[in-house]
Amino acid sequence: MKPELKYIIPYLEHEVKIIIPHTAMICTVSGVSVTDGTLEIDYPRKKRHCSGEILSFKDNQERGHSSYIENCKMILRPLSDLTKEIEIDGEKFVPIEVLLDKRHGVDRSEREYRDIVIEVDNPSQLRACYKLMASKDISIYKSCMDNMDYWIIQRLFEWHFDVFGLIEQGLAIDTNKQLCK
Repeated sequence: MKPELKYIIPYLEHEVKIIIPHTAMICTVSGVSVTDGTLEIDYPRKKRHCSGEILSFKDNQERGHSSYIENCKMILRPLSDLTKEIEIDGEKFVPIEVLLDKRHGVDRSEREYRDIVIEVDNPSQLRACYKLMASKDISIYKSCMDNMDYWIIQRLFEWHFDVFGLIEQGLAIDTNKQLCK
């Protein structure tokens, strides 16, 4: 299976990182082009003939680059990381707890007296609930993503979780793996 735009586009607005495996370069995706003809790449005066799906991205020095989509792999979190503390923009949190609180309108500062129970049947079947109110829960099953509330899927894209199972297909890299930078 090869990468497809439909899997990359939902992550675009959330500054998803990619790796170019043959160079080990890690960059932030900044755009996508589908072309059949001449495309300006990297610099306004540099043109080359391209045909296909092209990713545009910036390296750590904010220099622009492009590559065919099949030469790139997104760096994503596996769904099992929903139960682990992660850090985004300097804030540390456990994603499934944040989703549980949002679903039931609970402010995180008010939750201190409520214990949360997290159940993991397997890495792709997760459930969290408040200890004394088991009916107030949230479940995330990889096999049922298409039936999940839209706001949950949006949040998973924002936090760079692998919603489509791309890591298992070899089309994305697990963020927990040691990467060259």
